[in-house]
Amino acid sequence: MHDVWNNIDLDIVVVGIETLDEWKVYMVRNSLLFGRNGLRIVYALPEEIVSSELSKCVSQFPFLNLCIVSYSKSFSSGAILNTCLDLCRKDHICILDQQFSLQFSFFVQLKGVMIEYTKYYFSIINSSEEPSKAIGFAFPREIIDLTGGFDESLDQFYVENIKARLDILGFKEIGIDFSGKPIPYLYRNGINIKSSGYERALFPKNAKTHVTATNGKVIYDWDVWDKGKFSLLVSYLDEFVEYKIFDTEFFAKEYKIIALVQTYNEQKYIKDTLSNLSKSVDGIICLDDSSEDSTYELMNSEKLLFKVKKRRKGFDDLKNRNILLRLGSFLKSTYFFFIDADEMFEDRYNNVLEITERSEVDVWGIYLLNLWNNDYEYRADIPDGNVNSAHGAIFRWRIFKNIGPMQIYADKNLHFTAVPYLQRVSRSNLLLLHHGIKNLFDRKAKYDFYKESDENFEVHLKEGMYQYLLDDTVIRRSVKSFGLKHGFPYVLNQADSI
Repeated sequence: MHDVWNNIDLDIVVVGIETLDEWKVYMVRNSLLFGRNGLRIVYALPEEIVSSELSKCVSQFPFLNLCIVSYSKSFSSGAILNTCLDLCRKDHICILDQQFSLQFSFFVQLKGVMIEYTKYYFSIINSSEEPSKAIGFAFPREIIDLTGGFDESLDQFYVENIKARLDILGFKEIGIDFSGKPIPYLYRNGINIKSSGYERALFPKNAKTHVTATNGKVIYDWDVWDKGKFSLLVSYLDEFVEYKIFDTEFFAKEYKIIALVQTYNEQKYIKDTLSNLSKSVDGIICLDDSSEDSTYELMNSEKLLFKVKKRRKGFDDLKNRNILLRLGSFLKSTYFFFIDADEMFEDRYNNVLEITERSEVDVWGIYLLNLWNNDYEYRADIPDGNVNSAHGAIFRWRIFKNIGPMQIYADKNLHFTAVPYLQRVSRSNLLLLHHGIKNLFDRKAKYDFYKESDENFEVHLKEGMYQYLLDDTVIRRSVKSFGLKHGFPYVLNQADSI
């Protein structure tokens, strides 16, 4: 099932902007919307407004998946739109007139309808006008391959032309009101059907698509990893207390999976964690929350791409993970992986690169064992609310496919699902060993940490969320007795330790 709210997976092509001031207003007005997960915005701008000022304005939006193409006014509307379609990357595309205010809820509803009705195209209607006016056109990406795009010989009625060709191919039209309501009938009012241009559009014989070798020039594309993007990264890093880049050529490389690690006072484990992690991933980014010990200085690994130290203002897990996502957005990686600084892979179940070959899966879950009193036993009776947790193993969603700039949207800053979206999910045969509450001293420290950081601590304590940290009598099992098969945990028969 597609998680539309957290990954809308949609290209929005914006046409009709004539001046730089119009573009600035449009960007400021819609920047929060454009930052939502899975959105890519493709602008068609007249070449007259392309300038260094435009480039400077673009740099103010480093975490938006933007693409800007310039065009000559000698190009037909169909040619301009085909250039934009060539730069689209998502499963569905929406072409909009720029004069209308945008709302995220509308696009969520639109995407939901587009997923449900696969053999349809969609006319977006402004029903507040009389007669109702079509202000947008949306369709599945496959339509580009089936039709070749817009007829470049047309400067008007080009949308009607592609609709007529889609009708021939068996697609049907659905009207969508700009408020998000489906409309059960079509809007082609106010057009003179006797017009030769309209007749030519409605009854196409040989549409002329992609007849122009170069229809426009790409001014900016977030999807292109180059030195310009590296400059944006450096500008962002300058906002932090301290940072170090270990590989200045990373922006030109492609990675299968990059680990995102946040730390705070983890000098006890950070060296071993990075060493262990380096065997399983091909890149690491570390964010230190102003540790009071030597954690930051001890961060070194052949796989470490860069490390960053931020100013701490209390513990905010949500903010830290979202910073890591922003840092990761500057790199070209197929997957990202959240892992804590006190977690290490169990040697039998550490083949991370194997799961990156499964392109049909977007999000992977992993299992964690909480080591208890030593390095070879884990606690088998820790309560956990996740339905996938079993035999003392805690199940968590941690690995997710890169869909462009991403953020985690949650209504709390602690104990949330730690991936930006959930869709096309699967269990993995990956197992982490959690060292952070291995001894009694660390367990008491963790209890005090949650007591200070969790504003709903008393409620969660009554629900049994933290009491396990203070338990005297527990059930322990050997780590070697635990196994995973096809993503499901099992335990070999053996006596438990008390």
